[in-house]
Amino acid sequence: MASTAILAISYFLLASASILLTRFEGGAAFLWPATAPLFAFLVIRHPQEWFYPIAASGAASFAASSLFGLGPIFAVPLAIAIVAEAALPALLLRKIDADLSSFDNIPSLVKFILVAGIIGPAASGIVGAETIALRVGHDFWPNWRAWFAAHSLGTISIAPLLLLVMQGDGLAWLRASSVRNKIEAIALLLLVAATSFGVFEQREYPLLFLPMLPLIMTTFRLGRVGAAGAVVVLATIGGGLTLLGHGPISLMHGSIGARAQFFQFYLAIAVLMVLPVAAELRRREALVLTVRQTGAAYRLLAENLGDTLIHTSLDGDVRFASPAILELTGYKAADVVGRNSRNFVLAEDFAVFFAAREKAIAEPDRTTTIEYRAKVRDDVVIWCETRMRSYTNEKGTPIGVILVVRDVTARKAAEAELALEATTDALTGLPNRRAFFSRLRYLRQEVASGQGAGCIAIFDIDHFKTVNDTHGHASGDRVLATVAHVAQAAIRSGDMVARIGGEEFGMVLWGASIEAAMQTCERVRAAIAHAAVSSGPGANIRVTASFGAAAIRSGADDDAIYDAADQALYAAKASGRNRLRVAN
Repeated sequence: MASTAILAISYFLLASASILLTRFEGGAAFLWPATAPLFAFLVIRHPQEWFYPIAASGAASFAASSLFGLGPIFAVPLAIAIVAEAALPALLLRKIDADLSSFDNIPSLVKFILVAGIIGPAASGIVGAETIALRVGHDFWPNWRAWFAAHSLGTISIAPLLLLVMQGDGLAWLRASSVRNKIEAIALLLLVAATSFGVFEQREYPLLFLPMLPLIMTTFRLGRVGAAGAVVVLATIGGGLTLLGHGPISLMHGSIGARAQFFQFYLAIAVLMVLPVAAELRRREALVLTVRQTGAAYRLLAENLGDTLIHTSLDGDVRFASPAILELTGYKAADVVGRNSRNFVLAEDFAVFFAAREKAIAEPDRTTTIEYRAKVRDDVVIWCETRMRSYTNEKGTPIGVILVVRDVTARKAAEAELALEATTDALTGLPNRRAFFSRLRYLRQEVASGQGAGCIAIFDIDHFKTVNDTHGHASGDRVLATVAHVAQAAIRSGDMVARIGGEEFGMVLWGASIEAAMQTCERVRAAIAHAAVSSGPGANIRVTASFGAAAIRSGADDDAIYDAADQALYAAKASGRNRLRVAN
């Protein structure tokens, strides 16, 4: 309630002063700052809290108009119009701009001028001008123009400054500023005062532009609070001297009312000039603070992250490398900065690396992850996993790339070992059944596309169960290992021999016609028959093998090709073993 009482008293004093001092022609007042406090008061409060401030301000307006203006009867519509001039724009602006009170951007200022500085005064001026015309007999339009100019310029000039004060910006600045900052503020405001006095005390030269220089300087140094203080100083000194007939504005032709309104227009221009500057400075200060915080976090992360952090240009030139690069590459960060990332990527992986970088640049809102081989000190090659993401300027244009690089050589080696284990028979060291069918599938696809030819063969150790029963499973394992060894030695380069399971083996013969496949099978069969496996002092085990071969034909699937070779193997066993049969 105390704030409402202060508002009502302020409203009454401002309205009374305007009526007494600026109704130069007996009609509408030429200066009207009284709407600004009510508008600012309402903008920063919820509409549920508006009743008492509006009622108190309406009563203050009625009192001022009754005592010093048109009398109590005509004071009623004037009070309604003036209070509505503040309340309706405040309500509308709260709906279209939730953060209007901060004036931190140009769109907010434009909305404020349009709604509170133009629409509100224009609408209230209809009621006000008509009431004045009925009371004093003046024409409607001259009163409307005087009303609109006075109320519009008064709100535009004063409301933004009052909003800063009501939000506590001034007190916050005083608490946060050092003694040096306060001394600087006093000096700048004195400069504004001296300049304003020098310009408005004389009437020989049109130097209205001159106070703008210290005004802008104060805004740059002190921000929104400095801008508000400087405008108040300019308004007090310039306005006072103008009303006394001093200053460049007194050179204008026209009434004193017109000159007073021109000064208010001049003041409004000053406010609208410094507030966007202050808003932009505030935004940039916040941006600089964010950049500093981000930079500190970035350095902390870079210095303590186990992975290596690298910052490059769009062309790949290294601009920054974290200390972890020493462990990764053997080079110090200073040795890497300025070099191009191409110098570190293995030539065979250039295409993969640069395709990923182009993707990261094209999609700055996504992180691209790749694995590639890199060359480090002493020509050592390592596997790297890299996450890369581009960053943009204010326009959204990519201007650089951030990379987080990790050495995954050990993991890749483990993966390769696991992959080898997954496709290798542990006993014989040959590729296993999975590897056999993988090679068969690849060769079949080559044949189907007309790019190759080939055959497969399956062979089985004859009477292997007898070997195990007679000599034991350990001897049987030695037989399997020996068969694998001699078969591997007898095949051609590029062919594959694999253990399919138990005592059964398979061969994928790349580019072989059926005749060439038969020759290979006979060579392997003979090598097995001549091999001897020791089973103890003076005792050797000899075995033979039966073979079935089939050509890889276009249109047949893996199972059909395998089944054809398997049927040929059964035919070889049925006809006496230790021989080869070819599928029809």
